[in-house]
Amino acid sequence: MKTSENFTNTTNNLHSSSEPFTLYLDDEPYILTKSAIKEQLDPGIQRSKEAFWPSHIKLLSQSGQTLILQLKDKKTVQQITVLMEPDKLQFSCNCNTMVKTVCIHVCRTLSRLLPSNSTDYFEQYSPQGIGSIAVKHPAYFDKHTSSTFITYSPKKREEDIYRFSQTELSYLTADHFKLPASTPKPIRDKEALFIILTSYRRERLPAIIPCAGLLTKDREGIKQFLPFLSGADKKDGLMTGDQHQLTSLGLAMWKLVEKLPGSFRDITAEHEEELLQLFTLWEEALPILSRQQRLYSYRLGWVRDLKRPPHKQDMYSCRISMERPVLSFVLKDCGACYHFYPELHVRGKCLSGFLHNEPFIVSLNAVYYLLSSLRDAALVELVEKQIVFKEQFAQFEQEILAPIKAHYKVNLITQKPKRK
Repeated sequence: MKTSENFTNTTNNLHSSSEPFTLYLDDEPYILTKSAIKEQLDPGIQRSKEAFWPSHIKLLSQSGQTLILQLKDKKTVQQITVLMEPDKLQFSCNCNTMVKTVCIHVCRTLSRLLPSNSTDYFEQYSPQGIGSIAVKHPAYFDKHTSSTFITYSPKKREEDIYRFSQTELSYLTADHFKLPASTPKPIRDKEALFIILTSYRRERLPAIIPCAGLLTKDREGIKQFLPFLSGADKKDGLMTGDQHQLTSLGLAMWKLVEKLPGSFRDITAEHEEELLQLFTLWEEALPILSRQQRLYSYRLGWVRDLKRPPHKQDMYSCRISMERPVLSFVLKDCGACYHFYPELHVRGKCLSGFLHNEPFIVSLNAVYYLLSSLRDAALVELVEKQIVFKEQFAQFEQEILAPIKAHYKVNLITQKPKRK
């Protein structure tokens, strides 16, 4: 701390208290300490027994970094001026007393403002202090007035006020920026995606095939689809490890699809091993497929069309659920006949109106479900909604209903007679 030049040069000389006296501060900007006062004010004024003690200290005005304070005791009213700088404070008083350093009014005011070893009274009126900010933005602060101090505090609100609210932000240090960070992903104009590849009139069993698409400006959609299998090359860097695994599963599916009929109507015992392999690949792919952000369904006409990009108007965004539907059947008595049909439930909720255009999978509202087993897949395809007349029921029960009852739950619904 620098020693006051005023005190050093005027030990034996007096000056008017209206002339500024410079009081140098310790290390912290605008913070005045008792040690700074003790070292720089002359001992005589500090030990003075003159009867003055300011019962009220009022801020009359602030202009830039100049404060004018009004002091009151029982008999006296004085004004002192404080010119603030980060490393020093200059005090003067309108009493015009001849002094070595400061007058009794300044000395006692400083004693009153320092109930402890230091005070931030002047710091709050610095350019970045809470007092200066609060005067400019009163809607964000509460003002607290006492006989000695005017203080401010942030109003309670959802947002914190920088520097003045007690928040976790005050604990942020340079060490926090040394913690491990995520590796930024390169911004690309294209992205990998996957397609549930289906066919017309059940010509082929479903498979999964990778693709890629050019992104829209907002990166939310696909403006153009690239050829099938694009993006699968590891050199492109478009796919994650899981997506490369999904690509391998999809290509293995396609090899089997090329060997198998597209419907259970044409599948025989000699196809069973390869059919089971295909269904197992679907089960392995399901967890990865359910996590894909961009999944589409597409009906492929001719195999040669795989050499061209898919038609955008025929690409339908969808998702696939991890839930596996439970198959049961309904036998509804409608008077002269029965209605018999399959029913699927997921977590006890009926998938009413589900679509079954492909073996293995059903869909409802653009959500696909992989059926629970190959047997379920066969029965959902082959046992479509039937009308069975009462005269035919005995034969139907023996040939169809009994085998189904041996493996599945059949719910009998009796239609209530209409009131006359």
